Amino acid sequence: MSEFLFSRLREQLQSEIDHADAIAAIVLLISKSENPSILYTRRALHLRSHPGEICFPGGMREMQDNNLWATALRETEEEIGLPAHEIQFLGRLPAARTRAGTWVVPFVASFNADVQLTPALDELDIIFQVPIEQFQSGLKIRDDHFESHGKSYRLPVYQYQEYEIWGFTAGVTEQLLKIMNR
Repeated sequence: MSEFLFSRLREQLQSEIDHADAIAAIVLLISKSENPSILYTRRALHLRSHPGEICFPGGMREMQDNNLWATALRETEEEIGLPAHEIQFLGRLPAARTRAGTWVVPFVASFNADVQLTPALDELDIIFQVPIEQFQSGLKIRDDHFESHGKSYRLPVYQYQEYEIWGFTAGVTEQLLKIMNR
């Protein structure tokens, strides 16, 4: 299942790896025999910006980053300890804006479940994963509606155990799930 799913994703995702003035996020699919999972992190509660929010690894491009994929790989290793050589690029979803107006390029990649992950406690307080089959059996608890830049939007909100996945992270999750279900 995992290899078939990852092969289908490679065919349907975009392959470009850069976008001007954007930050990078990486949606990691964890290879777990027949039941892959999506990896999420929770931002540390002591942070001034977005404390406690569920998100994907990622962040701002730095001078040494050749492109946003390099940014995603560097940030992933810094935040969760996953080395770049363990990550297999599958593609990317379309760049999108957060409510605050920041452009984000969400990359999709996979890695082996046997790799030990450790959150960088200055940025994150937890790393967790949600089996894709759990989304398919109904984790959505509501839709949030909001306006940004003169447009109306609807984003799902998912509840998994004690974690509420909402906002940009939920929107990216929904996009990925739709591609997987084609």
